[in-house]
Amino acid sequence: KTMSSSSSRAKIQVPGEIICREAGFLRGHGTETDNGNLVATVAGVVEKVNKLVSVKPLRSRYTSAVGDVIVGRITEVQSKRWKVDIGAKHDANLQLTAITLPDGSQRRKTADDALRMRDFFVEHDLLVAEVQQTNENSISIHTRNQRYGKLEEGTFLSVPPTLIKRSQTHFITLESGIEVIMGYNGYIWISKPRQFVVSQLETTAMRDDSSSSSSSSAPSAPVSFDDPRVLHEKIARARNAISALANEEIGIYATTINDVLLASN
Repeated sequence: KTMSSSSSRAKIQVPGEIICREAGFLRGHGTETDNGNLVATVAGVVEKVNKLVSVKPLRSRYTSAVGDVIVGRITEVQSKRWKVDIGAKHDANLQLTAITLPDGSQRRKTADDALRMRDFFVEHDLLVAEVQQTNENSISIHTRNQRYGKLEEGTFLSVPPTLIKRSQTHFITLESGIEVIMGYNGYIWISKPRQFVVSQLETTAMRDDSSSSSSSSAPSAPVSFDDPRVLHEKIARARNAISALANEEIGIYATTINDVLLASN
């Protein structure tokens, strides 16, 4: 069996099915060796990172890893931290010291900031963040990057995490001009492109991300959203396209979303 990352449909493995016969692969979660073959021990989607092969169970909760870009929802405001639902077994912790302030500064947080926590995030707010630390009992996330933070004026969608492919960038711009944030936890945010000021270091990182993604995912020219009806229609069509892919258990990324949008014209 080939394990091509270019296939748009998520390949579902069943327990006992041979994943590959080639030697040299490392056994990851959800796999075992049998007579020299690597076989699945759970029903799920094969993931290959270099030589490490694992199977992500279908419909399982999100399992966090350091560096994952995730979308989450604030569930509780506590002393100097927020609890955030990210679709895992337990809520993640967002410390006051781990956020960028609304003005873009990353200064040391003061006692006054601790008293103003609800000025930054309140219950039910949506945000995009990155996993900073994770272990069996806790997950810590941060928003210390201008691309991270509160999400507004868009729509939220949840899909099985197994359908989100790990990539160098989870911030994509569709051919329609709509921005999609593909949380690796299966939470997705769809909106018009956000405006923010980034540092020189972040600008370089974003340029590298853009060059590594498919050129077909970006619009050929700037898209105007002066008419709110046009914006709402484009967001709704993008959401419907992603929902259709999820219903068919097809991998969700820029190419497959754009293909569905093109076919629906």
